[in-house]
Amino acid sequence: MIQRELTPTVKIYFSRVKNLLTSAPFWFLTIFGNLCTFLLATLVYHFESGLNPKMESLFDVCWWAFATITTIGYGDVVPITVPGRAIGIILMFMGTGFFVTYTALFSNAFLGREIDRLDYKMKRMSKEVSEIEHDEEMMETSIEEIKQMLNKLDQRIKKNKERN
Repeated sequence: MIQRELTPTVKIYFSRVKNLLTSAPFWFLTIFGNLCTFLLATLVYHFESGLNPKMESLFDVCWWAFATITTIGYGDVVPITVPGRAIGIILMFMGTGFFVTYTALFSNAFLGREIDRLDYKMKRMSKEVSEIEHDEEMMETSIEEIKQMLNKLDQRIKKNKERN
């Protein structure tokens, strides 16, 4: 079997996915978000079971909770009690917050290093430009000194011609 070497881009992609999946914020958000979703689903099950024919099992309520928190909201299962709907509103807000945070984590995993790298390059270029500006100032000073020396030499040559 021929082994193919992964391209550098694919290696970078897998490295970034690995870093994301091993990061504490990712796992905290995943565990905390799922725990909250299951807890709120259990509460809705308590309020809806026996009253809502679409929420007769905990699985039905979990289906609804995850569809709600992911902002998919199929509409096939909905709470009918006031407490169930209130918890649904909480899940909707949580879903927005969790998915914005997930988006930020993924964006940072894939773009964060690029931004850091660009920032480093910009700082290095800025330093190089400063050094060039400093070198230009030194060159201008040196040129001015050379002009003064040439003027003095020119004056000496003129004096020597006048004497001879």
